[in-house]
Amino acid sequence: MYRTIEATLWIDGKVAPLSSLARYLFVYLITSPHSHLSGLYYLSDAAILRETRIPARNLPAAWRELEGAGLALRDGEREVVFVRRMLRYQGKGPRVMTSCARQVETLADSPLSKEFVETYPDVKKLLKYTLSDRVSDRVCPPGAGAGAGNRIELPEDRELLVRVRARTPSRTVGFDPAADPALYPWPSVERLVAAYNRLTPDECPAVQAISDGRRKKARDYLARFPDESWWERTFAEIAKSPFLRGLRNGNGHEGFTADLDWLLQKGKDGVENCLKTWEGKYRG
Repeated sequence: MYRTIEATLWIDGKVAPLSSLARYLFVYLITSPHSHLSGLYYLSDAAILRETRIPARNLPAAWRELEGAGLALRDGEREVVFVRRMLRYQGKGPRVMTSCARQVETLADSPLSKEFVETYPDVKKLLKYTLSDRVSDRVCPPGAGAGAGNRIELPEDRELLVRVRARTPSRTVGFDPAADPALYPWPSVERLVAAYNRLTPDECPAVQAISDGRRKKARDYLARFPDESWWERTFAEIAKSPFLRGLRNGNGHEGFTADLDWLLQKGKDGVENCLKTWEGKYRG
């Protein structure tokens, strides 16, 4: 994944007056591994502090500078950011616009989505529903198939659809984000879920939706363990463990089968379950 930055950035009329810290934050927002080419994406303050090493006491002031200059906006409640002019430099064409429309649909519960479509009205034409629609009225975006089995009436807790996956021996994902990394670059929650659904054994429950809580937890763990191959190995390890597959239970673990939510938690020993799985501690 790469991002385009114009060489004139440093003499831009809005960027040049910024403090060095605000400029650093602005460049990070463009080049962040969590970013989307639209400039609209999930990003927590915790991730910013961890990855930029900006002192926590200085971050609010840097954000105020960017917001005051009209360069970037932040929805702190939902942990969404919008870098206003980013899309103009990241590509053109139908594929890019479609990717942006899907991103807006994913983040439709944030008011920054409305800011985005007002800034880029061409994307608004590609949305499958208006931003005022209830989440429970949404249907699968294009690519998930037109069958009745691919329509989900989502509950009022605002669960966001990943895609319906057929429970087949091949564990096929109805729409696999990994098939088009440009739409869901790593590290993203969508790619993590797709890898889990693809690589774990059939005994493990498939992930069919990403709730706000699940997304937040997954993003936190992706920040701790950002390497894609690390997660692929973790998911592959499950197949080597009868216990994690639910084939050997006992000692109070009756009915247990590992799933993504369990991997994104810590055990009673305070160690992340995904880390212990990666280390092979559940083999045999």
